[in-house]
Amino acid sequence: LGAADAIYAGNYISWLKLANSEKLRMAMRVRFVEPALAQKAAEEAVESGVMTAASDGARLASTQTTQVFNPLEEVWNAYTDTRMGATIDAYMRIPDSAHTSKKLP
Repeated sequence: LGAADAIYAGNYISWLKLANSEKLRMAMRVRFVEPALAQKAAEEAVESGVMTAASDGARLASTQTTQVFNPLEEVWNAYTDTRMGATIDAYMRIPDSAHTSKKLP
C-alpha cells in the first residue's frame, strides 16, 4: 500500500488523524445549528486522535516518478495575458473606512 499512497506512504494512523481532524472541523461548522451533535462529534474526534503537529498535515508532493502540478500555476504560466479584473481592482482601491461589511479576521 505504501507505494500507492502518495500522501502518507501507507501510514493508516496518519489517515485516521486526518479523518478525525475533518470530523472535528465539521463539528465546529455545525456548532451553532446542532450544538449537541457538534459536541458529540468533536469529543469523538479528539478522543480518537486528531492532527496535533504540522508534520501530521496531508501533503501531495512531487516524487521521482510523479509530478504534481498546481492548476492555477499552470494557467498563470501558460497565459501571458492573465490580469486582475477591474471589479477586484476597484474594490481594493476603496479605503477600509468606506467598507460597510465586516471583514473576517
